[in-house]
Amino acid sequence: MMNICVIDDEVEFLGIIEEEIKKTAQRIDAEISIHTFNSVKGIKLQAEYDLFLLDIRMPGKNGFEIAEEIRKHNHGKIVFVTSIENYVFDSFSHYAYDFILKDRLSDHLLRVLQRYIQEEKTLIIPYHGRNVIIHWKNIEMIQVNRNTLSVYAKGHIFQMKKSLVRFLNESNMLEEYRFIQIHQSYIINLEKIKKVQNNRMTMECGETVYISRKYYATFRKRYYNNF
Repeated sequence: MMNICVIDDEVEFLGIIEEEIKKTAQRIDAEISIHTFNSVKGIKLQAEYDLFLLDIRMPGKNGFEIAEEIRKHNHGKIVFVTSIENYVFDSFSHYAYDFILKDRLSDHLLRVLQRYIQEEKTLIIPYHGRNVIIHWKNIEMIQVNRNTLSVYAKGHIFQMKKSLVRFLNESNMLEEYRFIQIHQSYIINLEKIKKVQNNRMTMECGETVYISRKYYATFRKRYYNNF
């Protein structure tokens, strides 16, 4: 369940964004709980919200000031909502998780909710008698050798007995925007690439991997178009 808190002084817009969030959640099959407020009054900042959607221009305290108050009490991610495109750059100086432009509400809500869901996905691996939970965003690459998968994440290598085909069928990892297969033995996280040189790349963990001819064109298009 994703708990979303929306703060906007325009009551009419609160209704609009609430309906849009519901439509988007239904579209991506996400469970959500929405709480709307037209001012900061009455909000329990200690409540366990996953996402705060804050209008920037509001009477009294603006969205940036409210964000500072939230951070004192809550670890929820802050998304600024605005109709003024120039505010987008200001939002990141206030450590925003993301932003939403009101005239692109549907597209931007979809991006934000999908990103949040993807980043919260985890992989559970048995490791030295206990289960280790690894967030997908922390996975640098996966190497397969026969039926052993080696998962590189946060300076460690975790191994599990499973074929690559079975793993991909269970996880749908390649449907996630940041992961791509570059070789029959490697899946890498595009966001964890340190350097690309011709048909090889160096990952942040220091490993060098080679892009096979079969996957090179797809990799080049994804990497240079999106990263």
